[in-house]
Amino acid sequence: MKKEILVPVLISLVVGLIGGFFIGQEYTKQKIVNSIEEAFSDTSSTDGQKAEDSGEMAQEVKKMNNISVAIGDTVELATFKYVVNDVEEKNLIKSDYGQPHLATEGTKFVIVDLTVTNTTSETFEYDDNSPVLEDNNGDFYKTYSDTIGNIDNYMDWRELSPNIPETGVIVFQIPESIDSYQLLTAKANSNDIYRVELK
Repeated sequence: MKKEILVPVLISLVVGLIGGFFIGQEYTKQKIVNSIEEAFSDTSSTDGQKAEDSGEMAQEVKKMNNISVAIGDTVELATFKYVVNDVEEKNLIKSDYGQPHLATEGTKFVIVDLTVTNTTSETFEYDDNSPVLEDNNGDFYKTYSDTIGNIDNYMDWRELSPNIPETGVIVFQIPESIDSYQLLTAKANSNDIYRVELK
C-alpha cells in the first residue's frame, strides 16, 4: 500500500480507537485506559490495588478538561448518568450470605454508594472498572475485585435497563493513611473527566 494511502488509514484507525466505546462502557480516551491497564498490570494485592506507576496516568488526566462535582451532583456520561449518594470507610465488608472480608493490614475499604441510570435505548451491564479513585498523593486505584459475595448490593456487572435507575455500591481498597480522595470518570468521545469529591 502506498505511503500516501497508509498514513490516512492509520490515522483514522487510531482516532476511531481513541474516541470509540462499546455500549455500557465509558472509555477515558483509549490512551488513559491503556495507562490504567499498564499501571495496574503489576499491582501488588497488599496495598489496595494501587497503580505501580501513577505518573503517566496523572499526566494524561491533567491534559483533560477536569470538572469538579460534589456528592449528590449528577454526572452525565455518554451512555449513562450517575449520582454518588454517599461514601463511607470500613475495615470490614460483609454480606448476608458470604463471609466477612477484612481489609489487609494498613488498608481500608472505601464504599461508594451510587445510583446509575442507563441513558441509551439498549440494556447493558454496568462495568465497575470505569471509575478510578485518585488520592491526595496523586495515586490511582481501581475498584476492589472481591466484592461479589463479600458485600451486599454491589454494582459489579449489574444489568441496566434503559432509563431505570439502579442503586448499589462500588468498593476501593486504599492505604489507611489516605485522608482525601476523588472518584474519576471520563466521558467517551470528549475530553471531559469528572472528579467527584468524596472526602
